[in-house]
Amino acid sequence: MSEDKIILTKKQAKEILDLKDGFVHTFKNPHMIGLIGADHSKESIYESIENAETLELAGEQAQAMNHGLGITPKGAKHHSDVLFVATDMRKVASLVSNKREK
Repeated sequence: MSEDKIILTKKQAKEILDLKDGFVHTFKNPHMIGLIGADHSKESIYESIENAETLELAGEQAQAMNHGLGITPKGAKHHSDVLFVATDMRKVASLVSNKREK
C-alpha cells in the first residue's frame, strides 16, 4: 500500500509527542538486530527535533506501536538511522485529518 509522506513542522512534531513524566519512548530499527528502544528526556527529544533533517509521520507499522513520529537526523545514510518516537495517536489522527482537508 502506497502512502504519501506527511512532513511535519518542528511545532507539529512537538505537539504530538506522548511525554510521560518528562520522557518519551523511542526506538530504532537497526539492520538484522530487531528493535532497540530507549526513553529520551523532553530536552533531548526537542534537540533531536530542532536538529533533524526531516520530520514526518511514521508508517503504518510504527504507528501501530504508537510511535507516529519519524525523525531523520542530518547526514543519515540508512533507514536504520531514523528515530521513531512515541506519540499521542489521537493528536496524530487529528493532524492527518487536518492535513488531508487542505
